[in-house]
Amino acid sequence: MSIRPIDMQLVMPKAMETSRTAAAENARPANEQQQFAQQLQRNTVQEQQSVIRSNRTEGQNVDKDGRGNSGGGNSRRRKRQHGDENGQKPDDGHTVKKSLLDISL
Repeated sequence: MSIRPIDMQLVMPKAMETSRTAAAENARPANEQQQFAQQLQRNTVQEQQSVIRSNRTEGQNVDKDGRGNSGGGNSRRRKRQHGDENGQKPDDGHTVKKSLLDISL
């Protein structure tokens, strides 16, 4: 089967369009990989420059109940309600101080 001149005029533009589409499809994974690498690089730089939040209590006293005295002025009131630093309740004359001695042999 031979190609007629009229067919050749229709086939050539379609062949060019098909080759451009095929080249774009072949280059697509490489382009996506390059975009992903650039985004990953930007995220890495941003994470390196951001401040890492610490869970430690720095410069803050922590009570036995796990709360710190970071402000609010409630620490004195809490000490009066819960006792002093040693864990003993304030003596109001009605309490009896007890001492426990555990001896095991």
